[in-house]
Amino acid sequence: MQEQQRLISEAHAEAARILAKANERAEAAVSDQEVLKRADGRAQQVVREAEGRAERIVREAEAYALDQLKQLEAHWAGP
Repeated sequence: MQEQQRLISEAHAEAARILAKANERAEAAVSDQEVLKRADGRAQQVVREAEGRAERIVREAEAYALDQLKQLEAHWAGP
């Protein structure tokens, strides 16, 4: 009878250890997932900002080129 109680106690202790380890792993997975979610959000923000800057640079370059063409036309057209 004492042997059975000892085995049951050991089984309960082992179950508690397994459960604690499973909880630790679940918490780590959730934490990792949160980190990945934040990193993904930041990456999307960086991409949006880069696209916005690229569009602005293209517009400025196009405006500059158009201005240069107008100046050339004015120069060659004469007074």
